[in-house]
Amino acid sequence: EMQTTHGLRSSDYTRYRQYCQRRIRRICKSQKHLHGTGKKYEKREIEPNGTPNINMVLLLLLQAERAWAYAESLKEANSEGDLRKQHHTLRKMTRAHKWSVDCRDLAEAWCDEGTQLQTKGYCLERLGQLQSNRGNYEPAFEAYTQARDVWVKMVSSYSSLNDFLMPRITEVEQNRRLCGYKLGMDVSKFETFSGVHVTSGGGVQGADLQWRGKAISLYSEKLRELVRTAHEKAEAITAERAKPQDFVGGTTALNNTLEIYDALFICYNDAISIVKQDLKAETADSSQLHLILNYLSVMLLDFTLQRNLYLVEAYTVRYAARGKEKAGKKSKEICPSDIVRLYDILLQNLQEVLSIPGIEDDDDLGPKYEGQKLLYRATRLFWKAEAFSRATQYAHAVACLSEASQLISDCFQFHRSRKLDTTETEAIATKIRANKCIVQGRAYLLNHQQGERLAEDTADLSLQEDKPGRQVVNSLDNYSDCSELISVPLEFQCMGCKPMFYDVAANYIHEKDISHRMPVVVEPKKKKQKAEAPPPKTEQKTETPDKPAPLEKKSTGGWLSSFWSSS
Repeated sequence: EMQTTHGLRSSDYTRYRQYCQRRIRRICKSQKHLHGTGKKYEKREIEPNGTPNINMVLLLLLQAERAWAYAESLKEANSEGDLRKQHHTLRKMTRAHKWSVDCRDLAEAWCDEGTQLQTKGYCLERLGQLQSNRGNYEPAFEAYTQARDVWVKMVSSYSSLNDFLMPRITEVEQNRRLCGYKLGMDVSKFETFSGVHVTSGGGVQGADLQWRGKAISLYSEKLRELVRTAHEKAEAITAERAKPQDFVGGTTALNNTLEIYDALFICYNDAISIVKQDLKAETADSSQLHLILNYLSVMLLDFTLQRNLYLVEAYTVRYAARGKEKAGKKSKEICPSDIVRLYDILLQNLQEVLSIPGIEDDDDLGPKYEGQKLLYRATRLFWKAEAFSRATQYAHAVACLSEASQLISDCFQFHRSRKLDTTETEAIATKIRANKCIVQGRAYLLNHQQGERLAEDTADLSLQEDKPGRQVVNSLDNYSDCSELISVPLEFQCMGCKPMFYDVAANYIHEKDISHRMPVVVEPKKKKQKAEAPPPKTEQKTETPDKPAPLEKKSTGGWLSSFWSSS
């Protein structure tokens, strides 16, 4: 009662730890068991040889509960697997076990037999939890077995505590089964105290399942609770869909059913997450975990298919009753493209189911999903043709219906070869044939109407030239009695332009060579001139200065340059 009242009902370990801290403080102050005054800490031990005081036993129990709650909160917060937080969690669990041992020793010295059994069972539980978190499953299995025996002994001795002890026995047995599974034991042969067993069809009444002829053991209580809740939601969906469904007048029933589907999906997704986490950390045989994961994935996708088919049913009814909605009810108009989108999702879900290992090769599930895939492909084309028909694209609609007819014939052959039910296939085949006839008739009428409209438009046309009336363009001064703006078509007018083949004809004219008739001109001979001697070279005399120029002193740079320049 203390745990459920102060946070553990909702798994709020921080709130429960804070409550334990406040309770410890109150007991220490009331019993004057303070560890010093001010900033100086003085450790005070509780000796079993002292004066018996039941509050001291409760104090040690609260210390153990506080450390355990702290460890659980750290464990929940460490979703990323931080190594330092793992060590911190183990330290707090070790502290909780230490306090539980002190509590057990103090109860053996001061309390009656019933309290001694309770503290002994509690100490064994803390020991089993500590060893299992360390990965020592064999000592943890032994500790949980001893704790279960202690609680069973108390049930036989103290019948008034059954309401308190039965949940403890169930929890200890679940942890014991988990440790046995980690050790490679056959947990299906373990004795259970929860009185739960399993139906052969896969329905959950307890801890085990039967699926595809194989036994599935749900090793975790949280996993069993999620699967049990999911099956309860499935039964609620069946009951909700059994009620009269009014998809046209209102959406209350539709929304209620979809909410239950969402809750069911949450349960299966949480269960899949638990199995995947255990699969990552698994060191023993993981075949059972893979089987559980495949089962949960198939169930999730199967219910997803059911939900989408339920939406297809609702959309189909609303599309057939378009224009008949009640006054004041403004809902979204359903188009064939919306239903086509739902069938796209259905085909994607079927592909995901068939990709799960072992489903495609299964004698029952494989043909079932393959037949549904062919049927939904044909139905998708039927609604796609309906969308083309609404857009008066009858050629595309007829092409879609022809392909749908071919798929339906393949679907008939597949169902008959596998001895499956063909009722739904026959219904959609009838719709395809009827809709194909309707679309072809509408296409013929549309073409006939277009021909009549063309004949009406061309009836007034004549080959005889009519006398044109006055045009506004030619009577700008007085256009009151003009019949048209300009003459249509425009009249031809003469325009001066270059002849078309003038330039081309010049390429075909061959002129006669008359170069021999031209006179020959003789050029006079030129006299040779004597080569003139080159002018004599003049020597350039360089003027020499009378006095030699003084030598300049070069500066060396740096701080010595000023010294040389001054000298």
